[in-house]
Amino acid sequence: MFFYNWRKIQPEESYPRYNTVIKTFTLNLKMFTEFIEDEKLGILEPVDCELTYINDIVKGEGWETIADIHKVIPELNWRSNDQRFLPEPLNLGWKTLYALPEDKGRFIVKLDQATRKIDNQPMFRLEISARGLGVDKSLDAVWDWFEIAHEWIVKGFTDITSEEIQKSIWRRIK
Repeated sequence: MFFYNWRKIQPEESYPRYNTVIKTFTLNLKMFTEFIEDEKLGILEPVDCELTYINDIVKGEGWETIADIHKVIPELNWRSNDQRFLPEPLNLGWKTLYALPEDKGRFIVKLDQATRKIDNQPMFRLEISARGLGVDKSLDAVWDWFEIAHEWIVKGFTDITSEEIQKSIWRRIK
């Protein structure tokens, strides 16, 4: 297994874009592959790949209560009215799977509630992943797969999250 992670810990840290992260990943994978070959440990044979983006959506950034989830993810909407028996939920979790094109794996969207460690603020954690590779397991296929995975994550994020929160919180420009 070969893992490469990047995580923003402090709010003042700048967010590296995909092109920066994939270049560093490529260099590290190349060094790892050369090490395996130099030490005569065999040849790297990819089996599966994963690309995951995690977005922490802190209370106050477009939502105040669980009932506001539709302001973040329009497909999820808590109906509240005077006739309703159940109160607002205490916790929320959601997971959806989609097929990547050409049988190259799965696109997974997962939403959970969490608490931000640095200040104990409530938040939604939106995890968007692509997993798989396809029939071709060559290193060249890996790079093609990451391009597809990245496209699906960016476009999937746009589909799943509300236009309002994209503009007001993440300052996304179309």
